[in-house]
Amino acid sequence: MAQNWYQYHIDMYAYDEYWTKDYKKVKKVLDRRTGEVIDWKGNREQFGMFKSYNPNIELITAYMPTIKMHCLVNNQLVYEEVAPWGIDRLPFIPFTAYHYPEAQDYAYRYMGLPRNLRDSQVELNRRRNRLLDILDAQVQSGLMVKEDALVNPEDAFFQGPGKVLYFKQSSNLATDVAPIPAPPVAQGWMELIKTVEDEIMSIVGPEELFAQNMGAKEMSGILMKLKQGAGLVGLRSIFDSLNQSQISLGNLMIDLVQKNFEPGKVAKILGKEPTQEFSNSFETKYHSIVDEGELTSTQRQLKFLDAVQLKQIIPDSIPDSYLLEQSTLPGKKELLEFAEKRAEQMGKQQQMQFLQEVTQSETLARSLEAKAQNDFASAEERKARVATDIAWAQEHKARAVQDRAAAALTNAKTMHELEDMHEDRLIKLANFVVDLEGKQKALQAEEEAKAEADAMALTGDVKQAEAETKPKKPQPQQ
Repeated sequence: MAQNWYQYHIDMYAYDEYWTKDYKKVKKVLDRRTGEVIDWKGNREQFGMFKSYNPNIELITAYMPTIKMHCLVNNQLVYEEVAPWGIDRLPFIPFTAYHYPEAQDYAYRYMGLPRNLRDSQVELNRRRNRLLDILDAQVQSGLMVKEDALVNPEDAFFQGPGKVLYFKQSSNLATDVAPIPAPPVAQGWMELIKTVEDEIMSIVGPEELFAQNMGAKEMSGILMKLKQGAGLVGLRSIFDSLNQSQISLGNLMIDLVQKNFEPGKVAKILGKEPTQEFSNSFETKYHSIVDEGELTSTQRQLKFLDAVQLKQIIPDSIPDSYLLEQSTLPGKKELLEFAEKRAEQMGKQQQMQFLQEVTQSETLARSLEAKAQNDFASAEERKARVATDIAWAQEHKARAVQDRAAAALTNAKTMHELEDMHEDRLIKLANFVVDLEGKQKALQAEEEAKAEADAMALTGDVKQAEAETKPKKPQPQQ
């Protein structure tokens, strides 16, 4: 046993350490107006200066709980100290699975899962030993030897393979020596061992928690998950106790860090300067939260795994450079430099592509503007031509009117001259005049119709030019 290893070493000393709860006097500042009480670590002069600003405060003496450490060597007290690490609480946290405070024996008040499995395991080992005894008896069950059949009777006690028996010539080999029949292994033994093994698994929880029934084809994944959840219900108290112990341990570590770590050490751990409120335990209270996560050796690895999972869910949420920076790969400095060069090259390519697109857009805009100006010039030219044609038509019409007036004057002169002519000649001349006036009216009507047709054609060309030169709505580019 371990306690008997050093019993002959007389130069060994027994060292014991135990902790007790105690009380200590502390100075506190009481605000009589609000009832607020805070710890005071200054002197009376500083308190007098502080009281000059707030006359309602008063310095009082109070008792607060604390702890005391005792060290004994060979049952002799050699050292004791009050709150060695500056915290007024025990510096250890118990982790318990089951707690039975009503048990008389202290050894049975706290126990884990193996304690409940011990009796079943002992019974299983005992039955397995019995089964092994039966199997050994079948191999070495002994011999039944007829008297005076062997040359040397001692040969019957030889054990193991390869033994040799010497028979007398008068003995019968088939009947004088025969093995003792061993009892057969009953089927109930194997069933009983299987039952004890199932009892052990049922005490801990369902076998799905230990992946013992994963090969069952008739069980679906949802059913397997439900059975695992049902098995965890029985172990919920153990996980709750573990969660509470881990939270208490986290709060204890926070108190130890606040009381004993200097700002330089905290900055070295965090990689940056801590805030002013970190060391001020009166203004800031911290709390720890326990959560399930990946089993990693450092917080940096856990942070990297969380970032990878988030990038798988939201691809554009985290850049690749951040993953490389948070990874723990050896030689990641070269990977970061390569990633920066690649990003720089891609940036240059994107910039060149953008400049090309801008140049193409400007060229297209100038081309459209030149075409529009050309269309506007053509439209103005057509408008001027129409105005010229209209003026020409009006001049032609005025000339036709003038020609008709001249023709009428000529006709009047002719009629005056006809008064002196004979009757036959006058009739012929009148018919000639009537025909001439008819031809003049037909010619005038034809010219007016032609002028109107030309004006309508020019007006259509002007409207078409205006429609073509009207600025079009830009189409969206792909």
